[in-house]
Amino acid sequence: WKNEAAEGGIISSFDKNSGVYSLGPVKIEGDLIIQQTAQLIITGTIWVTGRIDIKNSAQIRLDQSYGSNSGMIIGDGLIELQNNSVSSGSSAPGSYLMYISTSSGNPVIVIKNSARADILYSNNGWVEVNNNTPIKSVNAYGILVKNQATLTYEIGLADTFFTSGPSAGFVVTSWREIE
Repeated sequence: WKNEAAEGGIISSFDKNSGVYSLGPVKIEGDLIIQQTAQLIITGTIWVTGRIDIKNSAQIRLDQSYGSNSGMIIGDGLIELQNNSVSSGSSAPGSYLMYISTSSGNPVIVIKNSARADILYSNNGWVEVNNNTPIKSVNAYGILVKNQATLTYEIGLADTFFTSGPSAGFVVTSWREIE
């Protein structure tokens, strides 16, 4: 997926606080920051080598051309979704936006303060879920749920089809609470 993003071109940091933008496939060498009234419409896989920060009511969604397919943003640094931001699929049933972290820090993804997201994934680090943040799926090395956060898994989400790669699938074989 990273190769597919890079084949679309390489740009430096992308920082917007107003307006509507379309982006992808693309590799961003630097940070992706979307905030305030800015909207980002994803037209292909995005790979960010720096930090991803989606905040303060910003909106990110897949382009309508995705239909019922899903897409992704891959981040090598910290991913923060916060303060009423919305990250979503194309609005067609079965379409989801997935944030994938390739970082190994802790946490690697933080979602808080009523931010909304579809799918969060990290196989190397922890995902921290805070403050009334509705999420459809989280799969990570570890998950820390704090301050009235809820995880609401959708039936059939394991069969989601990503247009730029194989379909996603996972099975929870065990889980435990930690302090």
